[in-house]
Amino acid sequence: MGSFSSPLSSLPAAAAALREPPIITIRRVNNTTGDGADAILTRAQHELEDGDLEAAVADLDKLPPPARAALSGWRDRAQRRLEIDRQVAAIRTAAMRDLSLSAGARP
Repeated sequence: MGSFSSPLSSLPAAAAALREPPIITIRRVNNTTGDGADAILTRAQHELEDGDLEAAVADLDKLPPPARAALSGWRDRAQRRLEIDRQVAAIRTAAMRDLSLSAGARP
């Protein structure tokens, strides 16, 4: 699917939206269970690393509203990418169908 930057690059903004930004932020990177922000961000990061942008966006939509707002720019770009990927897939499918139909029409 190509590279797509991690929503974690916006993590400082998300942390600031949730509370006063601390001097040091510690986030568990192995915690993927639960509904906490750490778990959601970790799952989204793993999904991105696996190339599953759609699942990452779906997980990030589960964040609290202030964190979602902080990641809105990233999410908008991700949604646009998903829309483009769907359109490319539809074009590819139509082209393959047309090719097979034209190949079948030959004498």
